[in-house]
Amino acid sequence: MSVQEELMGCKFGLLTPVKVVETDMEGAVWECLCDCGKRIKVRRGDLLNMRRKSCGCLRHRAHDLSRTPEYRAFQNALDRCHNPRNARYERYGGRGIAVCHRWNPAKGGSFLAFMSDMGKKPRGPRKYSLDRRDNNRGYTPKNCYWATYTEQQRNRCTVKLTMGKARKIRELFEQGKKTKTQLAKRYGVDITSIRDILNERTWREDR
Repeated sequence: MSVQEELMGCKFGLLTPVKVVETDMEGAVWECLCDCGKRIKVRRGDLLNMRRKSCGCLRHRAHDLSRTPEYRAFQNALDRCHNPRNARYERYGGRGIAVCHRWNPAKGGSFLAFMSDMGKKPRGPRKYSLDRRDNNRGYTPKNCYWATYTEQQRNRCTVKLTMGKARKIRELFEQGKKTKTQLAKRYGVDITSIRDILNERTWREDR
């Protein structure tokens, strides 16, 4: 196969090789057509190694999208799943909920992949947010959807505590058998709820 034919019919990100425009000691340089319509020159090695995926518009497109409500939902999901300092981490990352590799930039994913799978958040009088069909599974294309407030409330992973459970929480903590974090995970509530029970701000015993 000739140098001119090698990459014909291939696609690298948004770039489609059109023709070889020059060859030097480092190899062939291809003229490529970007999906946005711009033509640029790219070295063969940069195409094959995916070091160039667009004319540069991909980076600008991601920057523009970063100002959208979809990006905020994306970043919030990443933060509560992968940032231990997030106030809601114990309910997400702390119990094994993660953002899939396709979407997680730390695993080679991207916000653009998230947008490709999820599309724009529906607009209208009803408010929508990113939700999971199965609250025990992570953020993946198959498990996520844009949910209305009513749908999300219906799907929330809420556990109704009882006085009996509150007594057990106090007992386990006072005996040193469980930490606050372990109790929160065991009973499916956030750590603030555990503190409120231990400090008897909620579920107080009648005396």
